Amino acid sequence: MVSYMHLFHLNNMSQEQKFAAVKNPATPSDILVKLAKDKDSVILTLLAENPSTPQETLDKLADHKFFVVVAAVAQNPSTSEQTLEKLSKPNHGNVHEYVAQNPSTPPDVLTTLAVDQYYATNIAIAKNPNTPPLALEILADVQDSIVSECVASNPSTSVATLIKLARNRYEEVRSTVAQNPNTPAVILAQLAKEKNTVVRIGVTKNPNVPSEVLTELAQNSSSGVRVTIAKNPLTPSTALIILANDQDFDVLLAVAIKNSHRSPDFSRGVILTLRRY
Repeated sequence: MVSYMHLFHLNNMSQEQKFAAVKNPATPSDILVKLAKDKDSVILTLLAENPSTPQETLDKLADHKFFVVVAAVAQNPSTSEQTLEKLSKPNHGNVHEYVAQNPSTPPDVLTTLAVDQYYATNIAIAKNPNTPPLALEILADVQDSIVSECVASNPSTSVATLIKLARNRYEEVRSTVAQNPNTPAVILAQLAKEKNTVVRIGVTKNPNVPSEVLTELAQNSSSGVRVTIAKNPLTPSTALIILANDQDFDVLLAVAIKNSHRSPDFSRGVILTLRRY
């Protein structure tokens, strides 16, 4: 911990003390304000990253000539909404990605940025849990598997957008839709019938997947699907009974290990079966 009792004058601080001060969230705000007068870009970048830096100071640093300083301001959750909105303007395109990542960025700014031409910005907005449904709906139309996958995993994505993405041509996107807790049961049932193993495994990982879907998938031809079901703590006993008679070693092992707390006797019986392999 740095002692600040003797550091009230900027000229008295060594470079090492400055570095320690600007990186420390516990540094008093008046010291941070004084350090904003430093000429060292590294000092200013670290200052711009510090969540304890006053908003007024961050507002001034947003106009700095060095990209790294402005980018740090754009990422700082303590940056004011007004400054984040300013940095979302077209003349600040090189920091849009960082504005889009910031949890403090207003929803209307994120929606505006959803039509940004920068690929990294699209990814950042699609990943931001504060992104409003309208912005995610816009991004769902971007013809890119990674952007669509990020939209499909976002907890704020609307049911309508999830239904649309469930028909996406990329299996990774459909699998991610299958894992989203907001995906309707009827869509999960449809995805469970897909031939693609990755998609079916995604369905088995959904915390809201209907019991009857898990029971049906317990008889799936893919051992990977059956193993995932065996590991799911929500798998109903009807499905576990089916899996306990499985011919695949990995499936039986998963049943024995992951379900011992539910029924010790049941697991012991499966272990006895395993010993025959």
